[in-house]
Amino acid sequence: QLPFYLTSTINDTHELLGFVDGHGKYHSTAFRNAYEHGGVWCADEIDAWAADALLAANSALANGICTFPDRPEPITRHADFRMIATANTFGAGADRMYVGRNELDAASLDRFATLNVDYDLELERMFANGADHWLDHVWNVRRIVTDKKIRHVVSSRAIGNGATALAAGLDWD
Repeated sequence: QLPFYLTSTINDTHELLGFVDGHGKYHSTAFRNAYEHGGVWCADEIDAWAADALLAANSALANGICTFPDRPEPITRHADFRMIATANTFGAGADRMYVGRNELDAASLDRFATLNVDYDLELERMFANGADHWLDHVWNVRRIVTDKKIRHVVSSRAIGNGATALAAGLDWD
């Protein structure tokens, strides 16, 4: 029942904390809104964040207060603030599949419970939009790729994109 906020990769601290422009106007962020007023903030692709931005988030999480550029006194974390961080790795850095990922330090990793979330098969069935033969084909390819430890991602996008192409009249072959 909380508001939901989403931020993708953060390349600089101003994308987390906001900034004051040349006219003195503060530009807020999703993090600030959730932190100050409550809500679930999803920090997407955290293993691709800039290290200094992650340090600022770590401080806010650990200390329960955060200083933003529009005021000198810190803001206390709202009791209903929740943070979810998503990543394609477990924070150990780049691998052969996700070559652009950063290694996360122990201070960052220690702030989160880690859950491995696999593909949602019912959601993928919805993405297939009735193209069950295509859905079964993609799932079979995914099984083969996994079993043979082939370095390739067979994601939900393959299901949605293929179903859309087939619905538009693209020949199966």
